[in-house]
Amino acid sequence: MLARVRREGRKIVLANGCFDLIHVGHVRYLEGARALGGFLAVAVNSDRSVRSLKGPGRPLQSESDRLLRSTPFTSTGKRCQCMIQSTCLGVSGRGARL
Repeated sequence: MLARVRREGRKIVLANGCFDLIHVGHVRYLEGARALGGFLAVAVNSDRSVRSLKGPGRPLQSESDRLLRSTPFTSTGKRCQCMIQSTCLGVSGRGARL
C-alpha cells in the first residue's frame, strides 16, 4: 500500500503510539498528523511494547482493540495488520520520512 502511495507521489505521514485509552490528546495528535496532508498511516505499539513502556498491568486493551480504535484516523479507514507493531516498518523517532 505504501509503495503505491509513493508511486503516486503522495506524502506519507506516520503517527505512532500506544493508544491504550484513546483520549482528547490522542485525537488532537492524530487529527494534527492527518492535517499534514498526504496519506496517514497509524502504527500501534504491540502489547509487549506497551508493557515495557507503561509497566505491569498495561495495556488495558489488546493490540487488536487498540488498532481498531485508531483505524478511523487512517487515510483508508482500513486496518493493516503490519501496522500493529511499529518496528516492522523500520522507522524510529518523530517526524521520520517513509
